[in-house]
This record gives sequence, C-alpha cells and structure tokens, in this order.
Amino acid sequence: MSDARQQTHNSLAAGLCADCLHSRRIESAHGSVFILCNLYLTDPRYPKYLVSRALLRRLQKEVLTLIRRLTILISI
Repeated sequence: MSDARQQTHNSLAAGLCADCLHSRRIESAHGSVFILCNLYLTDPRYPKYLVSRALLRRLQKEVLTLIRRLTILISI
C-alpha cells in the first residue's frame, strides 16, 4: 500500500485523532497499530489509546462468538 493511501486508511480508521498533533501512531511487534493520545497525560477526559471502529467491531464479533460457544458447552 502506498504511503498516501496508508495515511488515508489510518485517518479514516482513527477519525480526527489521526491528524491531531497530540496523537502518535504505535505499531506493535505483531503488526497491530494503535493511536496513542498524549492528552491523556494532562487531561483525564482523554483515553490513552484509541481503538478504531473496525477493530472494535471485530472484537465484538469475537466476544459474541465465544459467548455462543460457551452457552452451547454449558447446555450440554
């Protein structure tokens, strides 16, 4: 993916925070990408890490799948 296209993708995933001067892009050793908000240091209203909507939806689906599996196991 080109740099310009990656920047557009990151901006869409993180919303306004991707372009904020207080944000910093963090990439883990496993390739996961997070946006770190430095405003959390001085203002408790801001979260330390921001989660993209796409990641949040994926995590919600995974949790629902696990709940369904556990429900089936419990009913056996």
